[in-house]
Amino acid sequence: MSIDYAKHNHDDFFRDLENPDFTNLSDIQNYVPVYNEFFDLNNKNSRNINFATKHVIVNINEKLSYNNYNMCIANCETKEKTCKKVYCKFSPLIDPIKYTMGKYKDVDENTFYQLPNQTTDDKNANIMEKYKLIHNNAYVDALFSYTSSKLKDNGFVHANDYYGMFLANQYDFRMNVEDDLEYMMESQFFHNNKHTLFEIENADELFVQRSFKYKKPIVMQEDLKVEDIVDVFPDDIIDTIFEITSSDTNAQILNVTQDLSATMMNNMVYENESHSGSRSHKGGDGDDDDISSTCSSSSSVTDNGLQIEGGIGNSENDYSDESGSDSGSDSGSESDSGSDGENDTMVVIHKFPVLAIFTECCENTLDKYMLNNDISDREWTSIMFQIIVILMYYQKHFQFTHNDLHSCNIVYENTDEQFLYYKIDEKVYKVPTHGRVFKIIDFGRSIFTINNKRFCSDSFSKGEDADTQYNTEPFYNEAKPRIEPNYSFDLCRFGCSMYDFFIDDPADEDEECEKNVIANMVREWCLDDNGKNILYKKSGEERYPEFKLYKMIARNVHNHTPTKQLERTMFKRFIMKGKLKNKKVMVI
Repeated sequence: MSIDYAKHNHDDFFRDLENPDFTNLSDIQNYVPVYNEFFDLNNKNSRNINFATKHVIVNINEKLSYNNYNMCIANCETKEKTCKKVYCKFSPLIDPIKYTMGKYKDVDENTFYQLPNQTTDDKNANIMEKYKLIHNNAYVDALFSYTSSKLKDNGFVHANDYYGMFLANQYDFRMNVEDDLEYMMESQFFHNNKHTLFEIENADELFVQRSFKYKKPIVMQEDLKVEDIVDVFPDDIIDTIFEITSSDTNAQILNVTQDLSATMMNNMVYENESHSGSRSHKGGDGDDDDISSTCSSSSSVTDNGLQIEGGIGNSENDYSDESGSDSGSDSGSESDSGSDGENDTMVVIHKFPVLAIFTECCENTLDKYMLNNDISDREWTSIMFQIIVILMYYQKHFQFTHNDLHSCNIVYENTDEQFLYYKIDEKVYKVPTHGRVFKIIDFGRSIFTINNKRFCSDSFSKGEDADTQYNTEPFYNEAKPRIEPNYSFDLCRFGCSMYDFFIDDPADEDEECEKNVIANMVREWCLDDNGKNILYKKSGEERYPEFKLYKMIARNVHNHTPTKQLERTMFKRFIMKGKLKNKKVMVI
């Protein structure tokens, strides 16, 4: 693959990026260490280059949300300018959770905020090693976003446009910590530096529920009188206590308890002893861009006259041809893998080093679409086919594994095209879109090869979140058995995120799967090499907790490669008979 660089004047754009009303970045620079793998750089030319792209950002017109912006985009060839909605992912250079818990407390402030540059090693000595590492998960994420965008330039519709990446320090960096807050609260550093280095939003109730063990013990006075207790609480709460009737006792007591919690919230003092504990490995990155998705490991929460051979209903033999355009209400929210929701618990770090990655903005996630729409089996067949083909294509050309595929990092954009056409092993597939084209995003845990060079997220390095999932270069440990990236991992991980959506109770899965061929396929993706459900035991308990699920998939699941999926009857019915005229065909 040919990878070229371009030089652009970003003065106006950088001023917009610095604007507190937009992205609120500082110390912005073009240079990113991964450029050294493709270009011969020196201290002078490294300051102005970017990956060559079809379009470039001129300026920001409007901030729509933390991650979404209305921007002016210019075609690099024609110079034509258009306004377009752009998604910006602020990918942290180090783990924000570890930062809030004091892992970097001994790092000098100047060093912490010093971004990498193209200089001699001795001048670069004070820059944190993780910032310079080409396998930094932020750089890996951006690199594959760029690489896949080049496929879109050549007609592969399942990739997003890429507009650039820039290193910076961001003021008021935001990240979803809903799943990490309890772990964070085990740290004394967290409590001591809340309101100093960072803030926590939308967590009042969680603090009440989760932090009693960090408060000072209650000391009871021997001479305490009833009237002293009464004086502590507002009259309306005391009145409520004495208005309880026997028939509503339980409900009233619950309400009073909630009222007391809300009333006392702002006056609570949190002091914790030193607690030891290790952060549980998670199957996601962790901010509202989906550095860490809120989806759990087990579930997510939506012609030319030629004939295709059938379609699919509740069984593989129940299929009728269709136009390919389903009407249905979209959720209508912004492209996210991420805008933060109103009630999400967020950490807001006052200043933090990030890589700002600018890409095309999609409509929404598969997860949101599933929750807000009644999706027919025929549409599910189209969705699954698209996801399988994306993985096939990336594996074929880049030896790619995503390593954290779930319904929150699969997105879609609307389309007027009724069908998509693919040529795979000399067969042409005509696949109805139902008005949507699906894409995979969030490559922060990915492993792939470009021009015989492997890029592997440092999430797999020692001590990081995905350590021990694989054992391979560039983080190979000779003392441990070799475990290479697994081409069956992604569909199994995806199946685990979809299982609960299709199957309510593992005990009833045979009945559910007999009625629904999509559910049956999802179940099969969750089977290990011995035919056991890798997600659940027969009792309904999770078979492997948290990150252990990832390790066991990598080791014990090898029968769910994307290429094998096209052998299924439901997909064979997309194969065309007859000649195809005047249609764009994606050769996979």
